[in-house]
Amino acid sequence: MSKIERYWDAVRKRIEADEPIDGDVEFSVEHKKETGAREDNGAGTSTHGGGPGTASRPNYYFYRSIRYRDRDREHEKKWGIYIVRGGRNIVAARFARYFDTSEEAQDAAVEFLKTCGQAHYEFDIYAMSCEAILGRWIYAAFQSQSRQPQTLRLEDAFVVQRARQWASRHGLVDAVSSVLNELWAVENQASRLPARRLGAYLATALLEGYGKVATTLRFDHAEWVATVPDELKNECPGPHLIGDDILPVRPEACEAEELTHEQKLEWLTQRGIRVLSSANDGIVVGSVLLCGEEFPGGQFPVKLAQVTGTFTCTHSNLKKVEGLPEVVTGHVDLSWNPQLQSLGRINKYVTKIDGCLRLSGDLVTSNVLGLLWIGGLEAVIDASQDMSKPVDWVKTVNEFMPSGKKGMMQCQTALIKAGLKDHAKL
Repeated sequence: MSKIERYWDAVRKRIEADEPIDGDVEFSVEHKKETGAREDNGAGTSTHGGGPGTASRPNYYFYRSIRYRDRDREHEKKWGIYIVRGGRNIVAARFARYFDTSEEAQDAAVEFLKTCGQAHYEFDIYAMSCEAILGRWIYAAFQSQSRQPQTLRLEDAFVVQRARQWASRHGLVDAVSSVLNELWAVENQASRLPARRLGAYLATALLEGYGKVATTLRFDHAEWVATVPDELKNECPGPHLIGDDILPVRPEACEAEELTHEQKLEWLTQRGIRVLSSANDGIVVGSVLLCGEEFPGGQFPVKLAQVTGTFTCTHSNLKKVEGLPEVVTGHVDLSWNPQLQSLGRINKYVTKIDGCLRLSGDLVTSNVLGLLWIGGLEAVIDASQDMSKPVDWVKTVNEFMPSGKKGMMQCQTALIKAGLKDHAKL
């Protein structure tokens, strides 16, 4: 028995034998074939990937957990990292100009894909350690939640960071970027987070569930996510080279364009946002919770007349204030959106906030006076550092917030005196 087999056996013994490994989320390959259902893995379907316990770009590689090695005939007694020959060849073509021979490019492609699979394996080992401590299975529930359309693919982001590290070590940054962005389309805002913060996101989603990601981060586990005992680091079988799949052509990225009314409602529903009404006077929804979204053109694609509850949109590529909801009957959180640098004429698009507005003060570099014109706004909370020491413009705006638009001129003067001329604009 190998070290990883002994480790897995020890984990299983710590959990009651009658508790199923994956509860109600079992989804066999045969059932998928019968119903036509598939996982949305970002690179099309594959006859090799997609069964229980896999994490993958299935036409390129997939990782199958030791947890599920006995689950179906196709993968009986087998687990580890699998690489599809067709996918390897596509990646090798992207690497070719950096090597003298095609064989060297193929070897590099195998190492790159193995690195991606190894990242899934190491996260799986972390999950096992948590399950042993908790005495219950949590990995399969995490995998199931991560496949939901409104959910940020945190494990993908973890793999992307590992892929970038590999690319940096091997001088293949541009080549790997073309694979991640053009072939797989897995780059998202989460993959650009500092490694420790991403680790906290992953730990929270695994231990607490995705519903807690926007409110509670498990920084106590942030480093453990990427930590694997030396004895287990090289215990993952593979890579096994299989198949010869023909890859589908990835559709072009969506351009920023006006959605139809039906498309807007579908977009909201796919992200778990409850539509309360959609009459001629505008769309009214319940609370909005979005994290890591990629909006076409950096603009929220659905103009909402009212959000009944809180509006949270963080760690996204949000750049423009034009698409923000007109009225929010609760707090608004727009923190950690690095492209949201100007709040120019925000009051034209957001007329009322019954609560506080949370922003990353150090990221906003201009046009903040419009905040004083937003009805009901109580204060700006700076998410970039300790609330007791907000950046200068946040502190100044909050001083004049009780006066509303009547205090705009005084606020503008104070900002200019503080050397914040760009901020002292509508």
